[in-house]
Amino acid sequence: MKNDFTRMAKRIRRLPDAIENSVNANIKSEMVEMAALARVNAPKSLLHLTGSIGYDRASDLAVTASSGVGGRTYGTHIVRSSAPYSAMVEYGTGVRQRGRPQGPDGGNFRAPSIPPFGHIKNWMIQKPVSPRTGDIDASAELIAQSIAQYGQSPSPFMRPAWHEVGGTAALQIAHSRGLRKALQRI
Repeated sequence: MKNDFTRMAKRIRRLPDAIENSVNANIKSEMVEMAALARVNAPKSLLHLTGSIGYDRASDLAVTASSGVGGRTYGTHIVRSSAPYSAMVEYGTGVRQRGRPQGPDGGNFRAPSIPPFGHIKNWMIQKPVSPRTGDIDASAELIAQSIAQYGQSPSPFMRPAWHEVGGTAALQIAHSRGLRKALQRI
């Protein structure tokens, strides 16, 4: 009888760590699936963007999910895109911007009023986009002015992935599943 009580006491002492590991594993699987869906949803013409989308346990455009029980936070899981222009693709720019993403400083993100000329020129060289009139510099300047005046339409990739996974409800279910598994092991 004493052995059974001792074993049960040891299991109960290990329960918080078992819960943490189980809950984190379940939430991680949901977030990894979301990262994969975001990569599928990302515009294929922006390969750097697609390659920059990933999952981190804790650490740009990010979707976070924290796991915890009783006020104790076990871990923060992040699906993020490290491409510097990811928010501009997700939300659009100028008059076509939809939504109010948060910037890295916590304030509202605003796209630059004048797009970077050099990036547009590099894009024209890479694709190769031939200028209709004039040289490549003049065409890149015209494209930059057009984007500055009319904005760029959004091409959401992160938010649709969040909704495809099931959003907050899916994470709550994953949390409950992890908690249930940990308790079943006792």
